[in-house]
Amino acid sequence: MALFFWEENMKNLTLILTFTFSSALMAFDGFECKRNDGKAVLTAEFLENDKAKITEISEEEAWSYEASFKRSTLPHNDSIAKTRFIFDEYAVLMVYETGIQILGLLQFPQGFPSIYNCQYLEQ
Repeated sequence: MALFFWEENMKNLTLILTFTFSSALMAFDGFECKRNDGKAVLTAEFLENDKAKITEISEEEAWSYEASFKRSTLPHNDSIAKTRFIFDEYAVLMVYETGIQILGLLQFPQGFPSIYNCQYLEQ
């Protein structure tokens, strides 16, 4: 019985620390991501409580959108933080922070997904 309470307390502590760490980083930065093919750089910059600016610069084109975002943890693994950005009529950018690596996945409604290796955006 004591082991059960210990495990539950550790899960809660992990969740609290993840949100505290993520919120502290979120307050002043965002993400800078490099596409896996090396031909594009994507930036997700936090603007306000629930708004962000998403910009991608590649060899072919450059674009920028304002997006809404929501941060949470995965239901089955509360040590992984997830940030979901929605923009341009249902385009979605998902950024997963695992503690070891930050991965991004960009999906437009009529296109193939792009995978990014990300880091925290420093101001």
